[in-house]
This record gives sequence, structure tokens and C-alpha cells, in this order.
Amino acid sequence: MERVVAKFDLRFDLLLSREDATLKPAPDLFLKVLDIIGGKPEQTAGVGDSTMDVRAAMASGCMPVGVLTGMGSRESLEAAGCRHVFQTLSEAAAFLAGL
Repeated sequence: MERVVAKFDLRFDLLLSREDATLKPAPDLFLKVLDIIGGKPEQTAGVGDSTMDVRAAMASGCMPVGVLTGMGSRESLEAAGCRHVFQTLSEAAAFLAGL
């Protein structure tokens, strides 16, 4: 992950990966982030592109938001329990900004 961040000169306040918690669909990564930032699951969205992401977000108590930028199809994300699915991260961000 560090190579990708360096290659594209990305900046993050917090960056965690699968090495930091039990693999999804376990909610551990979401719960770790919430603990670090002092967030509440009911006020947090878990954004992802796979059914594992949706299941992990739901298991942590976060609202799952799907994006069609990777592995999951609209149908598979919705079947996993995602009620909000967007074509791009920009569309998801706009939706979340309006909440």
C-alpha cells in the first residue's frame, strides 16, 4: 500500500489496511477506525466495492455504501444489504456530504 500512496503522492490523515485487523467480513477494521477517530457507527458510512465490504460495514453498525469501481455489481452489493450504490466515489462522496 505504501508504494501506491507514494507513486500517486496521496495524502491521508489515517491509513489502515488488511494488515491492521482481521480480514473482512469481520468488522474489526471498521471498528478500529471508529476507535481511533472517536466515531459512532450509527453516524458513519462504510464505503466499499465488494460484498465483503458491505458485510463488514453492516457488522460494525455502519451504513454500507457501495461503489461500482471494483469487484461488486449493483445486484451483488444490494443483495448483501447495501441500499446506496453509486457508479463512482465522487457520487458516493456527494451523497454522503448531503446527509
